[in-house]
Amino acid sequence: MAAGRPVDVAVAAARKGVFMEMGGDAPDWGIPLLFLRAKDGELFAVEQPSQLTGPAIPPPPEPARPPGVETFIGRKAELAHYAGLLESRGMAVVAGMPGVGKTALAVTLARALCPPEKLFWHAFHEGEEVASILWKLAAFLAWNGRTAVWEMIQGIALSGGDLPPPDVLLDYFLQSLRGQGYLLVLDDVQFVLEDPALERLLNRVGQVVAAGELRLLLVSQQTPDFIPAGDVRPLTGLTREESEGLLALHLPSVDPALAAELHQRTHGNAQLLHLAARACENIRPDRLLHELLASQDVERFLLNQVDEHLEESEKEAMSGLDL
Repeated sequence: MAAGRPVDVAVAAARKGVFMEMGGDAPDWGIPLLFLRAKDGELFAVEQPSQLTGPAIPPPPEPARPPGVETFIGRKAELAHYAGLLESRGMAVVAGMPGVGKTALAVTLARALCPPEKLFWHAFHEGEEVASILWKLAAFLAWNGRTAVWEMIQGIALSGGDLPPPDVLLDYFLQSLRGQGYLLVLDDVQFVLEDPALERLLNRVGQVVAAGELRLLLVSQQTPDFIPAGDVRPLTGLTREESEGLLALHLPSVDPALAAELHQRTHGNAQLLHLAARACENIRPDRLLHELLASQDVERFLLNQVDEHLEESEKEAMSGLDL
């Protein structure tokens, strides 16, 4: 009010503060009431409001988008399975070995089920904490026209105040996420499996998911311990036909016998098949297969073959390959 804001805005801010302090399960936030006779809520004029207002709230960063998927072959049964889980339960877990194609499947699934503006995508990295997604969620909501959360946490941070505990913040965020048709996708969850906050986060989000007001897709190399093993069907490699189709995109004249051998040697691992196709650009396929059959470490052999012919910039990109 001292900054020239209407009294009804001040009361609304007070209600938000009580909500954050007490949590969403307590009804206390509804206690502050306003009975107003004034038409506009401005009880008095402030001569120099610009000197009394705090620093400007910065605009939210653009939300992260799913990574690009150059080629996606087959997986019709898997896509139908996970789509069915999201439809019936609101939640699905895509788990499997590195390189098997979990992220590519999740991207394809998410794009088929959700418009871009309703899709929240976050990929965890090593050393990250679960609480980091709260800022990303606030920015995502702001980009969707629900700016209250972003303005609130930015205002607290800029004024030097202490943010409420993450659990309380999450309750406030979930109020804005409910019933809007959003799909949350959390990729590389294996990096935060040891963070105790993960189970608390998924329990709170799970309550909203169970009510049919939000959908959640987890992508991880390992399944979190607190999720029943029977609820997760691990993603395996491509079928022989799918492997042959993937290789044919890169090697149109690939010998069917070679494709079948590569499928068997890589167990249909999509990432390894991509590497094999890349290696065939610089070595005869029959020679590649001969050396591959003699190798004890398929992954390392293919990486070395590709690495020998990469530029320095390409090697830096390949260094982050998750195999």
